[in-house]
Amino acid sequence: MPAAAFKLAIGKLTKAGILALALSLSLAVPVAAGPREDAATAYQRGDYGVAFRLWRSLAEQGEARAQAELGRMYETGEAVAQNRVQAVSWYRNAADQGLARAQTVLST
Repeated sequence: MPAAAFKLAIGKLTKAGILALALSLSLAVPVAAGPREDAATAYQRGDYGVAFRLWRSLAEQGEARAQAELGRMYETGEAVAQNRVQAVSWYRNAADQGLARAQTVLST
């Protein structure tokens, strides 16, 4: 085998090997969705009760985006009885942490 052909063959094997290694490593790492992502997915599919429970847990831990989501759910009556007082309370918690979306809702 001529030297040039050998180098070309090794180069192709090396590129193929690197690609195979990268692919296998990317498949080996599980993608784990957290409660925030699970809540958003549940909400998008219309499973408001699940979304509410997941966001409530996060909101009670001080997660501002989850607090704003609860505010919206109380405002619109999704999975809970519509309650403007609760909505404002959750929006206020999120706004106090600097969440612009919650601040905007409270300013309107």
